[in-house]
Amino acid sequence: MHIFEGEYTTDIMCGEVVLLRVSNLDGLWNGLSRQKLAEHYMVILTREITLLHEKYGLKAKLVEVGWATLLVAVQILLIFLTVRFIRYLRRCILENFKGRFKTLAFREYTILHFHQVQHFLLVMTRILQVLLIIIQLFISLPLLFSIFPETEIFTWHLVRYVWTPLRDIMITLVHVFPNLVKIMVVIYLVWLMLRGMRYITEEIAVGRLKIEKFYPDWAYPTYHIIRIFVIAFTLVVVWPWLPGSESGIFKGVSIFVAALFSLGSTTIIGNLISGIIITYMRPFLVGDYVRIDDREGVVIERSAFTTRLKDIKGNLITVPNNSILSQQTVNYTAAMRHGRGTIVHSEFTFTYKVPRQTIESYLLEGANRCALLLKVPEPFVLVTALDDFYTRYEINAYTQETEILYEVYSDLHKHIIDVFHEHDLDPTSSHFVKVSHV
Repeated sequence: MHIFEGEYTTDIMCGEVVLLRVSNLDGLWNGLSRQKLAEHYMVILTREITLLHEKYGLKAKLVEVGWATLLVAVQILLIFLTVRFIRYLRRCILENFKGRFKTLAFREYTILHFHQVQHFLLVMTRILQVLLIIIQLFISLPLLFSIFPETEIFTWHLVRYVWTPLRDIMITLVHVFPNLVKIMVVIYLVWLMLRGMRYITEEIAVGRLKIEKFYPDWAYPTYHIIRIFVIAFTLVVVWPWLPGSESGIFKGVSIFVAALFSLGSTTIIGNLISGIIITYMRPFLVGDYVRIDDREGVVIERSAFTTRLKDIKGNLITVPNNSILSQQTVNYTAAMRHGRGTIVHSEFTFTYKVPRQTIESYLLEGANRCALLLKVPEPFVLVTALDDFYTRYEINAYTQETEILYEVYSDLHKHIIDVFHEHDLDPTSSHFVKVSHV
């Protein structure tokens, strides 16, 4: 840097570049000659440029890079030690936990198995590892940015981006802490009540606790219904204590969700209500052989929304509960539980030329040969109609094989046809009709 005297100004120059130009008017304002003022500015500029070299020069950069390298190395070492520490904790949990913790059980019901606690602790170690690394990075990144003057401003931005939300959360928690305590107390009491209800439900379901006119298969549906009402009542109680429950956004979202549920769940609610009605009407139980409209099969599942049947060919049939109430349902297994069994029957017609006693004896003989039919009560024959040219006969017999009714009918028809042929009575010479069972 040097001073160049011009005709009207004194210039402070660095090589061929003019850094500052001082005129006579500048000297007049400062009470100095322009040469003295230029020399004064020359000293100031020299000092500031020296300071800039010390701060941004090559030596400073090398020192800053050295500190940054050391900080990165320390951070990598801390992450490595953190991972090793978490692995040590996990190994201790896997190797030594089983003998230190016993399974918590009440009677024959396991409340808390040591595998569950072990899995929970393993998950917590993973969470601890992530939290430790995040805390380390939260400390090391601002330090790394503060090393270089060019990135020092990002240090405070980073700290503010993290600290401001945390501060707001802490302030909010301080204000809502009493309400949170109330919510936790209410939820804990409701949880205890539901656990007690669950225990009573299990006792009723397995038959150890009996209530007059209350069937064991009602236990779980009743428990689920009561639980829904208890949870809904709990939500109503704790709603005013929830943070932000008075805000317009919270109310708007609640109204939107309620509208979606009410508009899109008409069929679902209908099936749910029908499932509840079917549960307490008890038209059939799981394992019963039933006919719903034109579908037959064994009830293998009865849920809140649908009922599933398995037909004789192994096909699974799903019937919505809403349609069951509007259709005729026949329970063949219920007839066996409440009586001697279900009756199978088929109709035959023969001309009036064949004596009635002969036809009845042949039909009874065929029914008695069928191993799938009960011998007691005995099969019987009804004359159901006298048509213009034919007499209509109906063979009736009892069976307990409700799950294979098609095989029962097939076996019955085979034996009746065999009896007709053995007595030289050709069914083709008469009018033969088979009517499906009801």
